[in-house]
Amino acid sequence: MAGLIKNQILKHLSKFAKNVSSDSVNVSTLKGEGELTNLELNETVLTDLLELPIWLRITRALVNRVNLKIQWTKLKSVPIAVSLDEVQVEMETCSELRSHQSGSSVLPSYGSGGRYGFADKVIDGMTVTVNSVLITFRSHAFHATFQLSRIVLDSKNPLWQKADLRQTRLKDVDRGELLIFKELSWQTLRVEAKSTCDQALTPLRLITNQARCRITIKKKLTDCSVVGCRLVLLMDDLLWVLTDSQLTAAFHFIDSLSDLVKQAAQESQKTKAVRKLESLPEFQVQLAQQVQQARGSGSSQGRGSSSGGSSSRSSSSQSNVVKVFSKYDVPETSYHFYSERIDLHFCDDPGPGRSSHPDLSGGAALQVTLAQLEIDFYPYHLAAGDRGHWVKYSTECGPAVWAHAALAQFKTLLTDTLNSSRSSHTPLARAPPHTRHDTPHQSSSGRTAATPPGDGVAQVSPLKGVVATQLKKLMSSCCVLRVNDFCVYRVSTSKRKQTPKEFVSGDKGKFKLPTQVASLHLEFTVYYFPAATDFPVPPPKLYLQLNPVQITFDPLSILWLNSFGRSLQRAVLTDPPPPPSYLDVHLEAVMPKVIVEGLGEHSNQRDRPQTMHIQASRVILSNVRPPDPTLPGSLASLATSLEAAQQGELFFASSFPASSSDFQPICHKFVRHATGEDNVRSPPVTDSPLYETISNMKKDALWLQARDILFLHCEPLWVEFFGVPAARSRPVPFVDAFPVSLWMYIKPKASLSVATTIAESCEGRGPRQQGGEGVHSEPLGRTYKDEEQLRSGSGVEGQKPEAAIHMFAHVPSLVSAQLNHYQYLFLMRQLDVITELTSYLTYDTINILTHPHMAGVALARENLGDTLVLAAVVPQVDVSLVMPPPHPGKDSMAGDMESFLPDSSSTADLHDLGSPSCEVRNSASDHSIMQKVIEPDACSVTSDITKSYSVDQLTSPQPKLGTTSVTRQPSSTANDPAGVNGPMMQLNLHGNLNAGFTSVRKGLTSGFTNLMSTIESAVKTSPEDMSDTLSVRSDLSSDSDNFIMVNIETDRTDSGLGGMDALFRVDNRPATSVEVASEVFEEPTPSEVSDVTSSFRRRDVISVVTFKLSRVQVVQESRGYESTVKVQCCQMVCEECSNMGYDEFQSKFSSRCRGWSESMEAIEPCCLKLRLDTHAEALGAEEEPPCGISGAPLPMLIRPFLKGEVADLNLTLMMSTVTNLVDLIEDEIVPEPLPMEIMVERVGLRLTEDRVPANITSPGSVPTEVWLPKLLVKRNLEGVFTLLPQKEEDKELLSIKKERDKLREDLRQVRQQMNQVLAENRSLQTTLAKMQEDKERERSSRGFSLPKFPLP
Repeated sequence: MAGLIKNQILKHLSKFAKNVSSDSVNVSTLKGEGELTNLELNETVLTDLLELPIWLRITRALVNRVNLKIQWTKLKSVPIAVSLDEVQVEMETCSELRSHQSGSSVLPSYGSGGRYGFADKVIDGMTVTVNSVLITFRSHAFHATFQLSRIVLDSKNPLWQKADLRQTRLKDVDRGELLIFKELSWQTLRVEAKSTCDQALTPLRLITNQARCRITIKKKLTDCSVVGCRLVLLMDDLLWVLTDSQLTAAFHFIDSLSDLVKQAAQESQKTKAVRKLESLPEFQVQLAQQVQQARGSGSSQGRGSSSGGSSSRSSSSQSNVVKVFSKYDVPETSYHFYSERIDLHFCDDPGPGRSSHPDLSGGAALQVTLAQLEIDFYPYHLAAGDRGHWVKYSTECGPAVWAHAALAQFKTLLTDTLNSSRSSHTPLARAPPHTRHDTPHQSSSGRTAATPPGDGVAQVSPLKGVVATQLKKLMSSCCVLRVNDFCVYRVSTSKRKQTPKEFVSGDKGKFKLPTQVASLHLEFTVYYFPAATDFPVPPPKLYLQLNPVQITFDPLSILWLNSFGRSLQRAVLTDPPPPPSYLDVHLEAVMPKVIVEGLGEHSNQRDRPQTMHIQASRVILSNVRPPDPTLPGSLASLATSLEAAQQGELFFASSFPASSSDFQPICHKFVRHATGEDNVRSPPVTDSPLYETISNMKKDALWLQARDILFLHCEPLWVEFFGVPAARSRPVPFVDAFPVSLWMYIKPKASLSVATTIAESCEGRGPRQQGGEGVHSEPLGRTYKDEEQLRSGSGVEGQKPEAAIHMFAHVPSLVSAQLNHYQYLFLMRQLDVITELTSYLTYDTINILTHPHMAGVALARENLGDTLVLAAVVPQVDVSLVMPPPHPGKDSMAGDMESFLPDSSSTADLHDLGSPSCEVRNSASDHSIMQKVIEPDACSVTSDITKSYSVDQLTSPQPKLGTTSVTRQPSSTANDPAGVNGPMMQLNLHGNLNAGFTSVRKGLTSGFTNLMSTIESAVKTSPEDMSDTLSVRSDLSSDSDNFIMVNIETDRTDSGLGGMDALFRVDNRPATSVEVASEVFEEPTPSEVSDVTSSFRRRDVISVVTFKLSRVQVVQESRGYESTVKVQCCQMVCEECSNMGYDEFQSKFSSRCRGWSESMEAIEPCCLKLRLDTHAEALGAEEEPPCGISGAPLPMLIRPFLKGEVADLNLTLMMSTVTNLVDLIEDEIVPEPLPMEIMVERVGLRLTEDRVPANITSPGSVPTEVWLPKLLVKRNLEGVFTLLPQKEEDKELLSIKKERDKLREDLRQVRQQMNQVLAENRSLQTTLAKMQEDKERERSSRGFSLPKFPLP
């Protein structure tokens, strides 16, 4: 009996093991026990059994001892126990990919191939226990070892609990399928990897605690083949400490395998994807529909009635087993990873890679905490299929909506492209006219009108039928990453021993979002066709959605991240750099917030804020241009921004404040992108027959638009101060809400021009080839006729150089701000922090990337890519400076002055007022302030605060995406000649831009303020706050639709999740729905507002002066340590009010943007131009370095210089306002003198004395008028001002000079065009001469020649 059993064991074991003999098998028949020793497993069968990827193979597998325990009488309920002592496995990468052993079959080499029976149940239910497993992995770049201890493979029930063996399987006889539930767990895992070709790379080590892998296998009952699998890896809390050298090693290890993995993925798409596609339920339904439609309508109806009766009978008799099977079914193969908490600690290694800041020179560490990290991978998903069965996935989330819209857009593009290839002489099929539903008849050219694709297979049009049939086979490989909550702590150093504080973290708690909503949701999708089908597919897509997140501005953390990232960049850099991949990127952040903390404690300053919050309702970052021209980020919106830039001469002029050595402010790439001339490839040729066109189209045939321009859109953006004691912890507005769009282009590097290479690349991992570098952007120096005309028309001498990074910001609405003295001090200290931060950032970047003694590639100084240009256009900036009243002791005047402005409910004239202002009489005799005395009413303020916020004046008429709900009103464009706020015009850049640039020569007088007013205009805010301010902010950003999109189905039943709750062991807490926006933002009800305003209103009386700057243009250039800021504006108006109520000012301030329109066009323009240049100087050997705001010595000595021009400006101010302005800009520390040179020309100043005279006998003051025809104001490094009168030039002489300059410029353009024509003529003559020589040479080769005649 024992010998018979031995023979059966040897018979089956010989499939898995080699050199098995009866001596190595000990069997106790009655006890049901057996032992095998020193087994060498079959590598081929084991590789097939484990379904290893085709780029990996097992070379050796040994088992020292195997114990078996079989309960013969309970085989149906008790599994066979197999115990292994030690297992050693050796595997290596394949130099060439392995071929699939089974070909297109899904049957394993060890299977019987028969119907699923009792023996298969026993084998599938076995329990395997392994004491230790040692896996050795070898590749050409590194060796790795994996040590696992206490491994257990057990069968579980669908709830993943221990149960009877019969409860660990679910069977559906009607489907002919079976579900098996297995769990693989281990106690510890130790991973160690070491490079074999570069000994300088640090070994990589990782130790994990207990983990379990839950596997759901779906088999066919007919042949036991595996149809699908769901694998879930559950990790315990993980703690991992990584240094930059270990990250570098990890990158090299992954990079060495990337090519093999990519080839294997492509191979699996050709083989496995075909089987997976046929097994998908959705595809089977489509095939069934095709079969029914292929048959006659009569038989179809008969079958329909028969199948309907059978389906009704089956549904009525459906058992609970079938329902449970559907609940835990595996529709498609998927892989999942889940960890409750992961703590990552990043440390920097000693050496020159550390930051030079004194607090970071000794090293620092950064902690990253991820809570409930989930990674889902679906390699074989039907692109048009439903995602409802995906694990914990909502089909209404942002990435799902974006992916569906992108696929529909691709279908439309493909149909339109193929439709243009239809021709009458080669029709694909001919159908009677009455069968065509898209058009009443076919045109003479054979073309049919295109209809939306995807209407089913019953498309009569051959084109639609081809497209629909082909797209039904389109598959996708999707990876989904979700993080429920995360936190990046600030860097910790030996000097910073305080409790770790948050640097970047999720902010779901403040908005009371459901716990199921992930703070971070990322999707990466790649599309493909199974088998070797070469047909156009959508480009790869990367979607990222960030729910409320806050960032705390911390200079040390930013410096550490910069040095840490630069060290990694240098270590992994290759020369030449790899070609950029074509990828669609779309990022959306909901309610992001940046917190800027103040320096020090100022308990005696009640109006001094502690923090500043920069917030936005939604931020979109994308490199994809939507087809709808009304949406932000479209080519039409870029054209609108360029049109706005044409109206200012700063971007295209060579006169002051511009210089010939400056960079081009507006990159030519933006113009080419707006006109569609930077496409990466030409559209497919469609003049061939349809079949020929399809056969010639590759998978990337429709990847046309360039993807190297990023678009950032904030809707809207606002700034507030917090922590003001006088405001009782309520927010104080600083900058009112406004939308902003930012376009960014990073020029790719063709080569790094390496200065020196320290570490040689590993053998077999040479530098990547450069092919395709020009795929995304053509060289900017190519001939471009219109751009050359634009440059010549703007007066630029030749072509200006372009920076490595170009950014262009456009604000289509009013930017309104307020500022008091203590907020000004807060901003000045932050300016000192930013100055120190930028100095160290620049120094660390240059030092790390060019250091000759660091591992990796040392870059040349000119190839660092540290040149940047930021250009911005703002139609109007209003800065309200809040100051104490001129008569603070006379409170009795407050009752008359606080209601000076019209009632808050009337906003029709706010665009004329702009800010709380007064009606000023300009006559010298009776210069007085006309006051409108109205009793203050709390209800009037409340009505203004609680009304819905409308942003029709804030944004150009572009409808918001589906995630926002904004009350829109029709906006008038009568006063909008620029078209910035009007409907999107049909822009012809070839004509309009040229005309706009040429018209710049005719002159737009422009202007700006002095340095202090410039700083103040950028940082205005109110000194104190009232309770209504929060209501204004809440009303601004509390549209509930902003957050409905993150309301993932929280009340989804367990069956809706497909039984995934038990699979992931997620606590099923009661789901809380998203609250209405008023509750999320704590927006008070009208009754609550009345109570709050009555008890919390501030009765302060203030003095306000508002500066209105129209058509502001700003350009900032950076070249390493050097930088230049150029500012220019046209028209400036000053409005002042000496006494008014603080609460009324805040109510008017919140309504300013709603009533804004460009009404300053009629005002006589002025000219204000500023240019601030900063350059760095090296410190001498004995020179003491200056210290920054933190006390750290600055690495370089920064020398600023200000130059400006002020012309045609008339101001009328009261003496109390001038005195208050001097007090407002007074700093708390003694600043370094700023050298400057200001040219003042035709400037008038009228000063009116409104202060109480010191003498009671004073008859009254007479206004003082000052006229400066032309004056040069200089200031040196010692702070000494010098006034130099200049000779005033005659206006007629100036006009003559301007006309002469214009003629010279026209002459220069004509000469330039003549030179170009002459060069083209010479080129044509050379080409003609060569052609003539070729013809003569051809004739001579034939044996005769013609007589030569000279050319005329």
